Amino acid sequence: MNRQCAGAPKTLTRVDNVSYELFFEFPFKNENAEIKCNICSKKVGTKGGLLYYNLEHDEA
Repeated sequence: MNRQCAGAPKTLTRVDNVSYELFFEFPFKNENAEIKCNICSKKVGTKGGLLYYNLEHDEA
């Protein structure tokens, strides 16, 4: 684990009080949908990296 990943907070909370939890891979194993960032709309990798995800709002 590199320094940036080790220092990543487990939960991020935006100014609108929506919280995102840190996952090491996408929390749903059989998901085939393309996941996009809720802020920049770029594709988010679901394997082999860190991912902030909000289960309640289904947002990355």
